[in-house]
Amino acid sequence: MNGIAPLRLGPGVGAATGAASATLAVPTTAGGSAPENVYITADTFNCYVRAGLTGDTVTNATGAVVPANGPGLLLNVKGCTHIIHLQGSGGAGRICVSPVEA
Repeated sequence: MNGIAPLRLGPGVGAATGAASATLAVPTTAGGSAPENVYITADTFNCYVRAGLTGDTVTNATGAVVPANGPGLLLNVKGCTHIIHLQGSGGAGRICVSPVEA
């Protein structure tokens, strides 16, 4: 044991990424509360994401890259209601967003 605790993830939600910026509500924890952090993974193609509010947008210049089939991205969502997502240059794919349990 190296002293680093594994992440405990709650039930995730998925969404298809597309050529236009879209939003996905931040999923709640198993206890029904808003998480401080979420863990995001992508399949098939890279995508761009950021935390925000309804109506926000993301571009390849403003979003964090989530690599396809790679390690996920731990994102702080405190004070945010949505994950804004956009497909990467490879094309449309899917993301999975899971709340990190306290």
